[in-house]
Amino acid sequence: MNQQQGTTDESEGGCGCKVERVAERYDLGQVDGVLVSKWLGESGERYSLRRLETFFNERVLEAVVTESPMTVLDGDVSHLYERLSDGSVSAGQRAETENYLKRVGVNVERVRNDFVSHQTVHTHLRDCLGETRKRASDPGSRVEKADKTVLSLQNRMRLVTEETIERLSRADIVALDSFDVYVDTTIVCGDCDRSLSFSELLDRGTCRCQVDERGGEGPTPQTARRSETASRAE
Repeated sequence: MNQQQGTTDESEGGCGCKVERVAERYDLGQVDGVLVSKWLGESGERYSLRRLETFFNERVLEAVVTESPMTVLDGDVSHLYERLSDGSVSAGQRAETENYLKRVGVNVERVRNDFVSHQTVHTHLRDCLGETRKRASDPGSRVEKADKTVLSLQNRMRLVTEETIERLSRADIVALDSFDVYVDTTIVCGDCDRSLSFSELLDRGTCRCQVDERGGEGPTPQTARRSETASRAE
């Protein structure tokens, strides 16, 4: 891995998308096969695109910190990534984590710029790897359909924004040699002001504050609906 390289070079013969460039830069090996397997649920549980985003970005962060002087324990990478990316983390906690990583030689901004979005992961799976996922027959298919609907709108907004920037660049109104556009839907809980993405809401079924009020790992609205459906089917 070469963390000092300023940009990720497109590989010869590959798709050249950001997922591939970043995977090569951080020596992530056969990560494509792992992404496909987790997305299709070949080992049992099917990962959402949001979970795949987290999985990939944590592998990137892990590749960096394992080359630093810091001792990496189980759970450390997930904790560090949450501190860098979770919208509910306070600015003070995020700054503390960034300063810690910088002290051990991690270029935080460069690593963060190499993180990918769930939209980028989906594009890589669909367009680069040619993978599609059949709609599930269980109640979770409604969740997948809802996620797909919002994701399609986000992708449309991303494409429109990219095309607009390119037109402005050709007209010499803005100057950007290369850029990435990210579009996400942020939901703010009215009870605790925590923020979460639409995909996170679908994954969790509720806000963390609702789980805390129920005393830990209580059932979420999503799991409750699934249990009710299963009971009716018995």
